[in-house]
Amino acid sequence: MPPIRWRSVLIWALAGTAFAVVLTLVNLASTFDTLGGLVVAGPADPSAPIIARDIPGYPQAEAGRHDGREFYVIARQPMHPTSAAAGLDRPRYRLQRVLFPWLAWALHPSGGGEGLVWAMFAVGVLGVFAGSVVSGALSMQLRGPPWPAVAFGLMTGSFISLRISTPDPLAVALAFWALWFLLRRKLGWAVLLGVAAVLTKETSLVFLVGFALWRRDRDALIAVAVPAFVAGSWWLWLRVLLPDVGNQVSEIVTPFSGWVDAARFWSHGYEMLGLVSFVAAVVVSVAALVKGGLRHPFGWAILLNLVLFVVLSASAIAPERSAGRTTMGALMLAIIVLATARHVPEDLRAPVAAAAAD
Repeated sequence: MPPIRWRSVLIWALAGTAFAVVLTLVNLASTFDTLGGLVVAGPADPSAPIIARDIPGYPQAEAGRHDGREFYVIARQPMHPTSAAAGLDRPRYRLQRVLFPWLAWALHPSGGGEGLVWAMFAVGVLGVFAGSVVSGALSMQLRGPPWPAVAFGLMTGSFISLRISTPDPLAVALAFWALWFLLRRKLGWAVLLGVAAVLTKETSLVFLVGFALWRRDRDALIAVAVPAFVAGSWWLWLRVLLPDVGNQVSEIVTPFSGWVDAARFWSHGYEMLGLVSFVAAVVVSVAALVKGGLRHPFGWAILLNLVLFVVLSASAIAPERSAGRTTMGALMLAIIVLATARHVPEDLRAPVAAAAAD
């Protein structure tokens, strides 16, 4: 195994994380009155009365409303999903992603309030830092440079997730750590982190499936099967607990119809940072596939993410608060591929062929 220069990785990771944190706090201070705080509900949201009761005087802003409010409601009482469901817009969908609020509750187990909001922020910062470290480590594992560690914190997805209290950086970080342990043949840790990743955001499974398609061995299959079983079991349990809550998933649509709706949205000049984030992720991902190909350990994972983008709704890829978060995992993996494509050892380019030769 190539050596990991952890000191270099940590320096780059701290720089990227510091950038994301400072940018978030500066933006929070300058937009609090218009867009609200780290957790915001619109007046008509089910979570609005809960947040108003927990944090009197906390602003409600229709323009600033975002998914963080849902995770706040869960984090108040994560062990009681049926009670939390009353304050959620789509209970089964929101409760599927339960690890982030569980971790926030673990830091602040005494109920809601501003302390819980900042606990969510702290978990988010840890997620950005963990994602930064593993991005540098993955690059060096494939004999690349450590600097991809800084790129994670510089992404719009990291900043936006911290600003609106969502778990996207944490989910990507956990999935990437699972990949790192798989590369190092540490199956137990890979499975544990894979389970954590899918309980943070179920689409994290795409990274593990992509890696399994590349490696095609027993360990990779187990690293997909166990997290998929856990996430599927949790999904079934939520259906038992919450049987009559209506349509829960609106983000999956007919292929490319979300792109058409997003183009219409952007054509009116709305939220152009969303356009930049989405187009950049697609372009860089395609460039990574061209340069690294499917023989690169992460080639299939990038391809599967591009396929996922095709069936996502405009609400997931068009707004500024969504596009960077949706695409950050694929974009970061593509950056790692571009940084390592010329350095990957031959035995990591075609493991199936090597195994057959043995």
